[in-house]
Amino acid sequence: MRTLFSVGAAFKAAIRFISGSVFVAAIGLSTMHANAQWQDPLDTPAMPTLIAHKSLLLDITLTGSRYVAVGARGHIIFSDDEGRTWIQAKVPVITTLTAVYFPSEKVGYAVGHDAAVLKTVDGGKTWEKKTRRFPS
Repeated sequence: MRTLFSVGAAFKAAIRFISGSVFVAAIGLSTMHANAQWQDPLDTPAMPTLIAHKSLLLDITLTGSRYVAVGARGHIIFSDDEGRTWIQAKVPVITTLTAVYFPSEKVGYAVGHDAAVLKTVDGGKTWEKKTRRFPS
């Protein structure tokens, strides 16, 4: 009987310890979430990186002699040497871009998640938002 009591006491102590740890972890998470701020992907520019060409790319097109590709995290990259080297474009959104189209050599459009619509007038080096926000 004594063995069962000490096992039961140890079990209760372990439950109290685990409950306290969970409570402390929950306090830590709530504090972390209180300090975090949500950023709208349509108001957050794509981050420059040296490995944008290795990220998920979802569409590519040829405009003149330039390849332009779009993909995850707002990455748009372009190549003027048939894909041997890639340069990351300046993009005003961080949302996933799913398609790119150029009706002329310099003017192009990219579209993606969150109703993102982007336009370039310099062959894909820089982009601007064309997304219109509607009142909620």
